[in-house]
Amino acid sequence: MPKLDAAQKKCVPGPSPSGSPSPQPREPKLKLAEQIATQIEQHIIDIGWPVGSLLGSEAAMAAQYGVSRWIVREAISIAERDGLVTMKRGRGGGLLVAGPAADAVGGVIRSYLSFANPTREDLGFARRELEEYMVRRVNDRLQPDQIDDLRALIFDTVAESEDKLALLGIAMLRKLLEIAENPALRLFALTLSGLTITASWRMQSHRPMIREILRCRREQIEYLIAGDLPRALEKQTEHLRLSHDTLGRGPASAPVANLRQRAFEWFVAELDAPTQMKLPQRLAYQIQDDILELNCPVGTHLGLEAELLRKYNVSRAVFREAVRALERLGVVEMRTGHNSGLKVASPNPRSTVQSAARYLRYLQTPASSMLELLAVLELSAIELVFHSPARLEGLSKSLPTAKPAGSGRSAAAVLAHCSAFDMALAKACDNQLISLFLEILIEALRVEASATDASEPDGLQAIEDAFRTALAAKDAARARRLLIERRKRIVPLHTEALSGATPLRRAPPRPSRSR
Repeated sequence: MPKLDAAQKKCVPGPSPSGSPSPQPREPKLKLAEQIATQIEQHIIDIGWPVGSLLGSEAAMAAQYGVSRWIVREAISIAERDGLVTMKRGRGGGLLVAGPAADAVGGVIRSYLSFANPTREDLGFARRELEEYMVRRVNDRLQPDQIDDLRALIFDTVAESEDKLALLGIAMLRKLLEIAENPALRLFALTLSGLTITASWRMQSHRPMIREILRCRREQIEYLIAGDLPRALEKQTEHLRLSHDTLGRGPASAPVANLRQRAFEWFVAELDAPTQMKLPQRLAYQIQDDILELNCPVGTHLGLEAELLRKYNVSRAVFREAVRALERLGVVEMRTGHNSGLKVASPNPRSTVQSAARYLRYLQTPASSMLELLAVLELSAIELVFHSPARLEGLSKSLPTAKPAGSGRSAAAVLAHCSAFDMALAKACDNQLISLFLEILIEALRVEASATDASEPDGLQAIEDAFRTALAAKDAARARRLLIERRKRIVPLHTEALSGATPLRRAPPRPSRSR
C-alpha cells in the first residue's frame, strides 16, 4: 500500500523539545459502531471469555443489538483489531471469541501507546517502579516448592540465538510475575517489557547486551531464592539500566524510537502463530504506520475519503471499517461537512482504560491486589509531581474539594470523591505510562455503593486538607506520608463496597443511534 503524500511532510514537526505536557484530549461522543463493539466485549467477559465459542452471525447480532448489519460489521472490525473476536466465513460460520484475553488486552494497550509515544524517561521510570514492586512481592511470597520451577529457567545459554535469549528473558519475567500474584501488575509489567523489546529489537547494536541482561536476571533469581532482597534489588537496578540502554542514546525526554507494532512481529510469531489479517485490519495498521513514520502532529489532514480510497486502493466499506478501529483508539477522526476528511487526533486512552479495567474485573482480580498496586503507583506519581513546579501547581488546582466532615455523605459520594482525587493525581504526574495504569486501576475499582453503606472514614478530609498544605509548602516527604495515611483510611470502605458489587454483570447502556 502506498504511503502518505510527500506534500504532507510539510506539517510534521517533531515532539516539543520543552517537554511540556500535551493538551488534554477532548472526549468525543462514541459512535454507534464503537458502542456496539464495547457491548460485544462486555458480553464476552460476562460469559467467561470462552475462546472459540460462537457469538452469532452478522444477521443475528444485528437483530440482537437492534442495528443494521453495516453497523455490526464496523463493530466487528473494531473488536477484531483489538484481538477480541474473529469472523469465520462460510457454512456454520459466524463471530468467534478469540484469545487468549491477556494477548488481546495487551495488544490494545500497545496500540494506544504506539501513538502516545512515551519518552525513554517515562518508560524507564515506570518499569523501575513496577518491577521493584514485583521483586519485593516475590521475596515475600516465594515458596520452597517454587524454587525448582525458577531454577529450571536458569541454564547455560551461550549457544542460544538472541531471539531465543530474549524469549527466555520474557519467560523468567512471566514466572516472577506468576509468583508475585497480582494480575494487574502482570498485565502492566509485561506490556512495558514488550514495549522495550518493540522499541529496541530493530537496533542491531543492542543485541550483545541481551546476554548481560539475562545474566542479571539469573543472578537476581538466585538472590531471591536465598532471601537476599537488597542484592536482588541491586540486580534489578542493573537489569533495567542495561535494558534501558538498548533503547539507544539521546535525550531521556525524547520519545522512544521505533515504538511500532510491526517491530513486535518476531516476538508474536514465537509465542503464538499469527492469524491471517483481514483487509480492514491491514489497512488500519498501514494508516497507523504512515502516521507514525511521518510523525504527523495532531490536526494533520490526511485527505478526503475519496482521495484515500484511491491512495490505498480499497473499497469504501473496507476503508470505513479500518477508520472505525483507529477512531476507537482516539488517534484519527473522520469529519464531515466543512473541513471534512480524515484527521490525526490526540490519542485518547478512554477505550484502552475501559478494555483493561473490564479484563481485570473478568479475572476477578482481588481488590486488595489492585488497591496495593494503586498505592504504589500513587507514590510514584507524587514523586514525579514534585519534580516539576508546573506539575505541582497543576495538581494543587485540580484536586477536588470535599464537603465538610459530618455532612452525612454516603459511601457512594465518598468513593466518587476519592476516584476524582486519584484521577487528578494520575493526570498531574505527566508520565503517560504511570497515568494510564492509574486510570485503569481507578476504573477497575469503580463501584456504585448505596446510600446506606458505611459512612465517610474518620479524618479523611483532615488528611486531604493537610495534603494540600504540604503541596503548597513543597514538602514532598509530608505529602508522601499523607498519601499513605489517606489510602489506609479508604481501603476498608473500598473493599466493603467492592465485596457487595457485581461489576462483571452490569449491563452496558443501550446505545444511541447517533453516528
